[in-house]
Amino acid sequence: TSGDRVHIVNVEGRFYPGVELLSIKIGAAAFTDFGRAWRTGEAVEIKDYRASVGAGLRFSLERLSRDEMIRIDVVCGQDGRLELLIGTGQYF
Repeated sequence: TSGDRVHIVNVEGRFYPGVELLSIKIGAAAFTDFGRAWRTGEAVEIKDYRASVGAGLRFSLERLSRDEMIRIDVVCGQDGRLELLIGTGQYF
């Protein structure tokens, strides 16, 4: 769905057990996302929301590059399809 309005809820737990390799802190995360987009004037109904759950690795480069993070996540959408996502930085 596309639109000019969006509502997103993200709950994420990050875990850093103290493992470090070459000044890179290695951790993990588990998360769930819930949300939708809609156009102005369109009715918003709970049944139209989409959800996903996932888990992944976090590589903190804070000692090498200010506030940088590498994320490698596996996500399962409500359609049951798995996706591999790789990104940098934090969402929030």
